[in-house]
Amino acid sequence: MKTLFTAVPVGIWAVISTCAFMGCAASSDDPSARAGESSGESSGQVSEPLAEAPDSVVGAYESTTPTTGYPDLRAIVFTRHRAGNGLEFFADVDTGIRCVTTPCPSMARIEGWYTATDRVVTLHTTRVVVVPRTDVFDEGRFDGTYDYRREPNGAFAVTREGETRHFQSVDTYCRADKDCDHQSYIRPYCLGHAICGDDSRCGWQCGNP
Repeated sequence: MKTLFTAVPVGIWAVISTCAFMGCAASSDDPSARAGESSGESSGQVSEPLAEAPDSVVGAYESTTPTTGYPDLRAIVFTRHRAGNGLEFFADVDTGIRCVTTPCPSMARIEGWYTATDRVVTLHTTRVVVVPRTDVFDEGRFDGTYDYRREPNGAFAVTREGETRHFQSVDTYCRADKDCDHQSYIRPYCLGHAICGDDSRCGWQCGNP
């Protein structure tokens, strides 16, 4: 019987450091792989991108804003893994398409890289994945610079062109096992591999794949 261990966000770096001496698998989120420099602008004061993504940005988020139109950004993950001229991100977008047969292109995955300051985050899409393949929206639909803020309840709010969207911070987010590769979560002391659970949360399965 396979056992799924869910993510525990508390004390992540302390636990991973301890694991280095106890033989458990290290987090695939490598803090040494950090972003290079890139510029971004916001509607307010402009800041230079930080050498490291601020903790207020890195993480997984699910939208709590009601859908008012399509395509609609429903979840986004900002990692510390280097990609392009910054750090890796991926997001899931509701295309608004509904079908009576499968596969159906109701959800699209966008992948790319981002840069961030302590005030803004800038997205650069490099790939859109839709199954079956169809041009549901322009590749750069969500590209650009967003003002962001962390709210007292832990929510993450982003604003662009006067429109604000709200996201709730979650431990991890995934739709496939590979989505967990560069996210931080505690793993048990065993050889195994990352697994995406039915609840769209990353976990760890001991044993061979």
